[in-house]
Amino acid sequence: LTDCRKTCRLMIQLSSPSACHTPAIACLQETHCINRFALDNLYKGTYVVDDGERNQKGVSILIPEEFQISDSQISGLGRWAIAVIQSKNASASRIVVATVYAPNCHRESKLMFQDFLFNLDLVTERLSEQSQEFSIVVTGDFNVVLDPDNGQLNRIGSPAERSLATFIVDSLTDRSLAEVKASDTQRNCFTWRRGN
Repeated sequence: LTDCRKTCRLMIQLSSPSACHTPAIACLQETHCINRFALDNLYKGTYVVDDGERNQKGVSILIPEEFQISDSQISGLGRWAIAVIQSKNASASRIVVATVYAPNCHRESKLMFQDFLFNLDLVTERLSEQSQEFSIVVTGDFNVVLDPDNGQLNRIGSPAERSLATFIVDSLTDRSLAEVKASDTQRNCFTWRRGN
């Protein structure tokens, strides 16, 4: 998202009954600074926002009014946000939803991921201490190719990028998280990619 008008249009679409058949949790990156007045007036639900700067960074999690937030954390730098949500209508398990917008510099990104993962662990440890069942969903723009064999596409990776990718994959595996990949019949199904 590159400007306030696009963000406002998206909030209106997410709040409209025709936007989707079921309530959708939206994780946004590169939101810059969000106008809270617009968000309060255009979006029907709650949110967790980690503002970026006027023209860079920024993430947010938009949560439909059918859900409530029981815990949240933000980076304070516009890089990541975590929300623990639960349906208002049932005693269902909680969902830990996180969104990340990583820096382009892979060395800086590794520090950001270390901070993010530390805080993700704090949030999930609090749930475990309360004997709460939960699932974890991490979304975002990691600005790194996690699988160089299937995602490099017309660019040369650096040792710093390979090191970061290994760190991220190992960290996700340690937390029993797995990257959602396209099936074998739909290989290279990226939302953005180089090449064809």
